[in-house]
Amino acid sequence: MRWRRTDKKGIESEVRVWNKRTGELITVLKGHTQSIYCVAFSPDGKTIATGSADKTARLWNAHTGQHLATLTGPPSKKFQNHSSTVTSIAYSPDGKTIATGCLDNSFRLWEAQSGELITKIKEPNAGIYSIAFSPDGETIATGSHEVTRLWNAHTGEQKSTLSGHLITATSVAFSPDGNTLATTGWNNTVKLWNTQTGKLRTTIKGHASLIKSVAFSPDGNTLATTNWDKMGYLWNVNTKQLKATLKGHSSGVASVTFSPDGRTIATSSADETIRLWDAQTGKYINTLSGHTEWVHSVAFSPDGNILASGSSDNTVRLWHIPTRELIATITGHTRIIKSVTFSPDGNTLASGSYDGTVRLWDVHSQEHVATYQEHIKAVYVVTFSPAGNIIASGGADKFVTLWDTRTAQQIVKLPTDRTVTSIAFSPEGTILAIGSRDGTVRLWQTQTGDITTLTGHRSNDSVFVTFSPDGNTLASGSDDGTILLWQVR
Repeated sequence: MRWRRTDKKGIESEVRVWNKRTGELITVLKGHTQSIYCVAFSPDGKTIATGSADKTARLWNAHTGQHLATLTGPPSKKFQNHSSTVTSIAYSPDGKTIATGCLDNSFRLWEAQSGELITKIKEPNAGIYSIAFSPDGETIATGSHEVTRLWNAHTGEQKSTLSGHLITATSVAFSPDGNTLATTGWNNTVKLWNTQTGKLRTTIKGHASLIKSVAFSPDGNTLATTNWDKMGYLWNVNTKQLKATLKGHSSGVASVTFSPDGRTIATSSADETIRLWDAQTGKYINTLSGHTEWVHSVAFSPDGNILASGSSDNTVRLWHIPTRELIATITGHTRIIKSVTFSPDGNTLASGSYDGTVRLWDVHSQEHVATYQEHIKAVYVVTFSPAGNIIASGGADKFVTLWDTRTAQQIVKLPTDRTVTSIAFSPEGTILAIGSRDGTVRLWQTQTGDITTLTGHRSNDSVFVTFSPDGNTLASGSDDGTILLWQVR
């Protein structure tokens, strides 16, 4: 399924339905007049429900594309209709009820067969960004700023509130086994969450300022974090204790990454340098100099021999790690390069820039391979799927876009509520974690399209995420100075 751009403002007001096996277009759903934020199939697959910024939810025949109904209350209760963007929509497991979440601080339940309104339930504090039924249909979960609430699906009574961070989460990362998620926020702490229960496992404190990057070691036992206090930190994931401090940069540290063998850490900084460290002791090894402005991102090649860096000087640089020498300076972007990443086979490098493009480069020849230009604002983050056949990118336009690397075609465009600050695939590629500037982490199931929202960081903070090597844990770090670990399976 795919959203299609239909006007000069980039509004996605159509839905395309594709045959999963053949890749053929089945039908196009036309009728919404503004951006479409959510899509859901009925359990029997015969009907599609959509929600839009045009303040409506609509039902469609999944095979013919015929518009079946618009979900509205009776004339005597027009005040109960959606009065803002419909951000989320879900069918009950038995297919008899549809739930819609809205930015007007409420969610609604509708009879799926008739389209009639059953009830409208107010969310106490904020607009609703996600909604889901429990597998047994007894509980509805809604996600909004700072909290997730559970409701009785039959009575509409609130059952419980899940909360952790006080404001926006800026970064998230999965553990290798996927059972834990780490999140960070503006309160300078790291929180670890059980991704199955949503319960907070622990909070790691120690940061003095905004957390800007998080990364797991290849064995999943160490978590590296960086922030604006000019230092990096190494944490024991099991004991939650600080192992070592990386001291040496003269300005804020923007990013951190481990070499594939886990022996070396690379950090980049606003001081225009890249520093290499011993991952076990935190001891300084060397400095890579050459960029003339802030270095935003660093990434090791899969074999660990090459380090790529992206900078505000509009260049990507490749460094030979064994000799510490510069291999090449790559030009082509016209603005700040915010993110760099290698393909799993090490042959291709992707870079994301403030110029709104994602560019692919041949690592060996440094030649330009392709340019993806769907984003209408700055691209802050780009990453390959584990199989290397998909590139995900996100940024200031509040969308995460997935691309097919073989055809250079857009696969899907996922709307978010705020600027996307980080994205990470789980090791097996079945989950895409999205950190954004609203303090949340969203987990998108790549096979089903289901989305779960994790809250705990302060709202309005940027969140950065990373998975553990086994995919069981996600770590998220935020502007609030916290790191949260989430158990995602």
